[in-house]
Amino acid sequence: MANTLCKKAATVSFWDGYAPWYKLWMDHNRYHNRIIEVLTTMVEPGWRVLIESSFAYHTMDEVFEHWAFKKGSPLCPDEKVDIKSRLIFEDNHLWIKDTAYVGMYWWSRDGRNS
Repeated sequence: MANTLCKKAATVSFWDGYAPWYKLWMDHNRYHNRIIEVLTTMVEPGWRVLIESSFAYHTMDEVFEHWAFKKGSPLCPDEKVDIKSRLIFEDNHLWIKDTAYVGMYWWSRDGRNS
């Protein structure tokens, strides 16, 4: 699935379709707030920043719809069982329990200390 996802992720239509899932991420995840606070003390115009993703879901249908979209085809029964086994219910949402590791690296071209 990872190889298929990489090819699809290179298309505008993929990201247009993925937009609802990023809205859910913004509405339900706050771990990135501290990262943004740190970055805003250092960034300058023109910098690009990538932040890792996690997702919250409201229904099982939403969970399966997201994963089927990522896969590019309907999920088979075994895939649904695997996804269900990783879900937790917390704060009135379904979550796939996971850990986000955030690495922040910076450098400069002008010789200033970073």
